[in-house]
Amino acid sequence: MFKGKNGNFYGKDVNLHASAASDGIFVAGYYEGMKSYTMLSHVNLANVTAAYTAQTYDCLYGTLGSEVQISIADNAVVWLGGITINGGDDWNTDWAGITCEGNATINLADGTTNLVKPFCSSRAAISVPSGKTLTIQGSGSLTADARDNSGNGAGIGGGDSENYGEIEITRDVNVTAYGGFGAAGIGSGSAGFSSVIGGDITISTSGTVTATGGEQAAGIGSGATGQGDNSCGNILISKGTVVATGGEHGAGIGTGYKANDNSICGTITITDGVTKVTATKGESAYDCIGRGNSGSCGTVTIGGTVYWGPKDSDPTWYEYKNDGDTYLKQNTLIYEP
Repeated sequence: MFKGKNGNFYGKDVNLHASAASDGIFVAGYYEGMKSYTMLSHVNLANVTAAYTAQTYDCLYGTLGSEVQISIADNAVVWLGGITINGGDDWNTDWAGITCEGNATINLADGTTNLVKPFCSSRAAISVPSGKTLTIQGSGSLTADARDNSGNGAGIGGGDSENYGEIEITRDVNVTAYGGFGAAGIGSGSAGFSSVIGGDITISTSGTVTATGGEQAAGIGSGATGQGDNSCGNILISKGTVVATGGEHGAGIGTGYKANDNSICGTITITDGVTKVTATKGESAYDCIGRGNSGSCGTVTIGGTVYWGPKDSDPTWYEYKNDGDTYLKQNTLIYEP
């Protein structure tokens, strides 16, 4: 048994919540009624002057003062204990603010605020590799901002013409994400040079997720097309408060602008377990939740009711259902069960 500042802790295994302190960060979790702790390895970004890959039990904190790449190792579980990565706009620093090398879990330490921006305008603030999963959890706050310097990357997801993996936001975190031009806040970057294939997006935090798309992109979902299709996977929102705003031509949640090729989204499901979902469409977008300006979207289900889905006569074609042509087409849709 360990006597810590936050109580008695048993073992040294799993960790759900983190609290930052000058004398260390203790992470307290709950498993079958027993508390556990882990002492983390602190990494002050102010002292990082070369590319750094975070490993499991690393806790990053401080302001990064050098233009170096910060990555998370494959399958690593790391903590953000109050970081600032201001990024830049230089093709010689062609990387995201945080680059996940594979599956990654980011724990936001309790009470901390964290800011991440990309180092190159074509990259996401936090990039998620194709076929892998990024999980963001904990009880702190994160802002992922890819708007600077006419960027084309998502806040969290993919860069310009870059495939990306699955994104899961859970536990008690608060997340704010801004996409660059043609890029979603959470989801796809712009498909400026080639087609984009994206993974599923799952939101199940008791906190608040705020996602704002750049011009021609959804707040949560897919971005604009250019030289190829731009797609995201299925979107599931089952808990918490979500505020999603599309850029011009973009849905709040769903697809971006269909130009030469198609902006595509999988199914969109919002359950009655959420606290409140507010989705605002951009100018010229069709739906708050579903299609932006043109684009293709899978079945849209909100609170158990299908508002957009396959036609009964021909399931290869989709149509509005249950007055969805009125409900989804509002300028702002608020769902508060």
